[in-house]
Amino acid sequence: MALAVLAMASLPASARGEIGKGNLCAAEAQANLTVAEHYLSPRSGSSFWAGSTITFSDISRESLDFAVASSASLLPDQADIDRGQGSPGPPSGESYAFTSTKAAASARIIYWDASFSTAGLPSCAGEAPKTEATEPQAVAVFALPPLPPTSEQPAPIAVSLVAPPRFRLAHREITFQVRCTTWCVGSAGYEVSLRTPHKQVTRVPHLDASPVPFSITSVNGTWTFTRHLTRAVARSVGRLLRRHDAVTLKMGVRVIDQAGHAATAQQRAHLVA
Repeated sequence: MALAVLAMASLPASARGEIGKGNLCAAEAQANLTVAEHYLSPRSGSSFWAGSTITFSDISRESLDFAVASSASLLPDQADIDRGQGSPGPPSGESYAFTSTKAAASARIIYWDASFSTAGLPSCAGEAPKTEATEPQAVAVFALPPLPPTSEQPAPIAVSLVAPPRFRLAHREITFQVRCTTWCVGSAGYEVSLRTPHKQVTRVPHLDASPVPFSITSVNGTWTFTRHLTRAVARSVGRLLRRHDAVTLKMGVRVIDQAGHAATAQQRAHLVA
């Protein structure tokens, strides 16, 4: 989504003069905040295993700061878990991401938000800068399930990921199956990339599926990852498909067994209209 076409950018000059500079600044800040609220990831209700890394992402016309805290009341200025500036990415540098190794350090409920300063907004030039923050999102961090009893050394774990070579956007669903050769816990998700007509590949983190925790408690057991795409996400992907050669999903899974051995698997698929 091109944020340069926010509501304020479409106002005629005469209307801007009537509204007044202060109101123009407030309106542009609110427009940017509305977009940021829509693209927050991961959203409230998401969950992760303790010890995993979490990537927070969002879209904004202005650079974003991310804050993670043990209470929503501490956001954004008194975040007691982690905080940092988002790294810009496509499209047009309006996507920002922040990866934290501290957020899921232990089992608990964490809260996070994204914030930006109005200082760089065109309509706010000359105005006293303010910080605008999104509504806090609550994310659960779960402790790993207890290991099953064992009297002998298990065979090394192997994990496989089975998915079709392409997903149709019209179905608005991404699903794949994970199989472990023995008891395992882990997480699975996917990343989205674009390939331009010039064969350049760029990442689109705001369309990623954050890793989802799971456990498999039987030998050669399976677990199914399913992500339903919202209408807004489907429309966004549809626009990308019209402008680029390909939209690619890189699905990935990482697991550990009861002995602490790790295994990973990846597979790529195309998202087509």
